[in-house]
Amino acid sequence: MRKKSLIIMAVFGIAVLFAATGIYAGTAVQDVIKMENKAYAEHKKSIVMFSHKKHIEDYKAGCGECHHDENGKPLNNLKIGDNVQNCIECHKKPSERPKGKDAPKL
Repeated sequence: MRKKSLIIMAVFGIAVLFAATGIYAGTAVQDVIKMENKAYAEHKKSIVMFSHKKHIEDYKAGCGECHHDENGKPLNNLKIGDNVQNCIECHKKPSERPKGKDAPKL
């Protein structure tokens, strides 16, 4: 009985380790992102390669200009390499534009 319990605990521990690794790996942000998402049925313009580094260094754009919390407040304390969710994680309906006076003009 004790041996069976140890095996079950070991299998559970390994499963938790794999799950945690998968979650971490899924949130790491690459510098260059191909702006293509299957949630959009069709693209009206060509797919672009987005560079976080270029926007920060060349255009002097802060992370908070695009990244925000659930209340729409800018996340100005982000830096390259921080873990963030993909846009589609919160913006589930890509055809709906953000609303409100602070929404970016798309």
